[in-house]
Amino acid sequence: AFCELHAELAIDDSTRLYGYQSAPGVLALMMKIFTFCWFAFQVKIAYEEEMDPRRRRFYKCLAVSFSTWALNVPITVVVAFLVSPWWRYKVVITVDILSRFLGQALLAQ
Repeated sequence: AFCELHAELAIDDSTRLYGYQSAPGVLALMMKIFTFCWFAFQVKIAYEEEMDPRRRRFYKCLAVSFSTWALNVPITVVVAFLVSPWWRYKVVITVDILSRFLGQALLAQ
C-alpha cells in the first residue's frame, strides 16, 4: 500500500492528458451540451404554460440551479484549456468543486 501511495504522490499532474482532450471526451461534452439545451427548452415550455406563481418560481429556481450544474463541465473544460498545464489540475478541481457547491446550494433553497 505504501508503494502505491508513494507512486501516486510522485506523479507529475501537469503531464496528464485532460479527459476532454480526446475524441470520446469531445463527444461526451457535446452530449452534455445537447442534454442541457433540451432540458432548458423543456423547462422554458413548462414555465410559460404554468399560471400558478409558486410553480413558476419553482421552474425559475430549477432552471437556474440546473444551468449552474449542467454548464459546470463546459466551463471547466474551457478553463482547463486556458490554464497552464502546471496549474491545470488544481484549477480544474477548484472550479469543479465550487460549481458543484453552488448548484447544490441553489437546489437546497
